[in-house]
Amino acid sequence: MRNTTIRISLGILCVFLCAFIALNVDNSNTSFTSYETSTSQMAKYKSQSQTVSANYKTQTTSKKFPFRLPFFSRCKKEDTPITTTHVYVGGTPLGLQLMTQGLIVTDFPCVITTGGRASPSLDAKIKKGDVLTHLNNFEVNSNAALLRILANYSPPAPMPFSVLRDGNLISGLVRPVKDIKSSTYRIGLKTKDTSSGIGTLTFVTKDGRFGTLGHPVCDGSLVLPVSKGRVYTCNIVGITKGKRGDPGELTGLFVRGKPLGTILRNHQFGVFGRLDTPLKNAIMPNLVEVAKRGEVKAGKAQIITTLSSGLPKLYDIEIIKVSKQNSPKEKGIVLKIKDKRLISETGGVVQGMSGSPIIQNGKIVGAVTHVFINDPSKGYGIFIEFMLQQVEKIEAS
Repeated sequence: MRNTTIRISLGILCVFLCAFIALNVDNSNTSFTSYETSTSQMAKYKSQSQTVSANYKTQTTSKKFPFRLPFFSRCKKEDTPITTTHVYVGGTPLGLQLMTQGLIVTDFPCVITTGGRASPSLDAKIKKGDVLTHLNNFEVNSNAALLRILANYSPPAPMPFSVLRDGNLISGLVRPVKDIKSSTYRIGLKTKDTSSGIGTLTFVTKDGRFGTLGHPVCDGSLVLPVSKGRVYTCNIVGITKGKRGDPGELTGLFVRGKPLGTILRNHQFGVFGRLDTPLKNAIMPNLVEVAKRGEVKAGKAQIITTLSSGLPKLYDIEIIKVSKQNSPKEKGIVLKIKDKRLISETGGVVQGMSGSPIIQNGKIVGAVTHVFINDPSKGYGIFIEFMLQQVEKIEAS
């Protein structure tokens, strides 16, 4: 029996339950991909095998962007005791817009010059996944900043640059070349500085700090370095049911009014920040006690999440395994959806439910984070303690 369990565990693939779309700017051709021109954003997320496809929509346009399944980066994990004893539980959907700290390198389009095709960034040994932080001794925190730096280039001297790669700062020189079509200097680099998607609010502290997702926003293997971000109201307008081998999804509509708050931290255990607008759960409006991970037991529990009705609801689950984790880690809870209503609407755990709070014995014990690809009725969760450790660091910093 034990060997069978091990084989099954090794055969399980799981995916993050929120998907993020990456907004690209082709700095080789100075053709911007418009982020938004209307007052709302429709984001649709689908996962198949080892790829995730994100379909970004405004009211008038539709563009598709490739997006790989994210994996966790390695980082030092410290088990710091938490001081928060009670929180307001979430369960409502959020629209998340993250601005990266530096530019994520995604591709190397050739620059057409009088001498033929050129790839200055490839020649400078810049790689996909690098984070461009400086060019010509200026900080680069947006695609617009990169274009301004290139607009002020005086040939023929090369430009010094710095990139982050696997946690190391690497410096070099890149020589811009003149594009014959636009008569501007380019370095043949395609980058992105923004990522957007939906997730479910996990908790809000008494003073307005919040946590969501239970996992980071990533691009490939890279946990996106975030300079800042915004939180928006999000309405669930569609559901694709999950089935074996094909996780389902929630389709969310961003409401582009005043932001609800600010994102301050993108971490292995979630996205954290502060809310300017109070968000309380109508079905559990009062403060709820925080459970220590030693209190979490296999057995009956509930999750709070929002579907197409627009209202958060409690759904029955069973915690089928609780891992003993002496230091902060993901996937400490294995759960199975038992509620027939949720199975009927979604097929189980689906993308977009990431961050849904887990309630047991009247306490918040964790958040839903992943779905099993081969069985959408099952998923993983993270202990709430590990998320609260990170939100408390916002207060200390």
